[in-house]
Amino acid sequence: MVHAQLTFFDGAMTSDTPIAIGFESAPVVLAGEKANLAYNAVCGTRAGEYPDPDLSAVDSVTAACLDVVRAVAPEQLAHAEPVARTSALWTAHAFPHLRLDTPSMIASTMLNTALFLHDDGVDDARWAHDPSAAERVRALDELNATILRAFRSDRSPDVDPGDAGDPGDAGDPDQPRLKVVFGLLREVIALYCAHLPRWHARKGVFIGFLKEYFDACEWYARELAASATWPVDRTTFLFQREFLGAGNMMFELAALLGDVDVPPDRQDLLEVRRFRQAATYAAVWGNDVMGLERDIEGGGPCNLALILHGEGGLTLQEACTEVMARQNREGLEVLRLAEYLDDRYPDLKGYTRAVRTVLEGNFRAFPLTPRYRLRAGPRIRGVRTGTPR
Repeated sequence: MVHAQLTFFDGAMTSDTPIAIGFESAPVVLAGEKANLAYNAVCGTRAGEYPDPDLSAVDSVTAACLDVVRAVAPEQLAHAEPVARTSALWTAHAFPHLRLDTPSMIASTMLNTALFLHDDGVDDARWAHDPSAAERVRALDELNATILRAFRSDRSPDVDPGDAGDPGDAGDPDQPRLKVVFGLLREVIALYCAHLPRWHARKGVFIGFLKEYFDACEWYARELAASATWPVDRTTFLFQREFLGAGNMMFELAALLGDVDVPPDRQDLLEVRRFRQAATYAAVWGNDVMGLERDIEGGGPCNLALILHGEGGLTLQEACTEVMARQNREGLEVLRLAEYLDDRYPDLKGYTRAVRTVLEGNFRAFPLTPRYRLRAGPRIRGVRTGTPR
């Protein structure tokens, strides 16, 4: 297959110019091998489409999240503060047409904080070397099932750790992180029920995508705990990563927050499913390179650059370049499929716009957050495409 050659440029852009976010990190080092991280992430959007988010409420919404933490597990405040701030910044950028200090956006920030904390208990290398791994897998299964029951019933999940175990630390009888996750989700459910107009009518689709993410987390944990090797093969990793990325859930949340109607007969169209997949891959492959230093330090195996480096015979620099080439292709596919869907199904225009806004917001937000250690903030660049001769 011949792929388009991309050229990135600064300066004046027209309204039909595809855009990318340029980012740069300090060099990363793995086993003495260095890679320079200076790449461009294609956003699936065009110049002028993205509204500037209002970030004035980031501090107050972060504080609202920490008030919940303080009430249920104050010893977790130091750990939760950068996670909550990352969530506030990401939520503001992913849904920039809404004020961050509205109840539904505060709830969405709390949801993302809870999911980041949940993810911290799953995405680490200890599953492969921990004698208590089987207990941790059981704890993860029960934790996820408890959360899904709470969302389905619109009841507040109990913060009593006797109901489920913390997969991140199954040996801690107090399980403070679990208390934080449940405390935040209790607020999320209450706020969505009260303030999100289509929540009751549409929550089944959201919960289905939440379960999809949880199922992927459990699959990953079981395989790594059983074999001490993950992924078993690259094809399995690529399939699984689509769901570990949680993109479908965030895209549905964008539709709910924006009051965007997605006709039921459109939700599972193959073109729509591929559109969501491309948007998820565009996000996670870019995040893998932007967050490479953090993943090297944490030892988490869920990073395509590390897999290509470890199994594909590539240098670390070559692996990063290959991952970003994949990101660029998926970002352009998002734009191509959006144009196709908008033309064939005009009632999907609001949805394709919402998904693409989340993708651009993801790349605008992460260079500003403490979770990703980038040297420079987001740099908006134009993209030119051409076919190699």
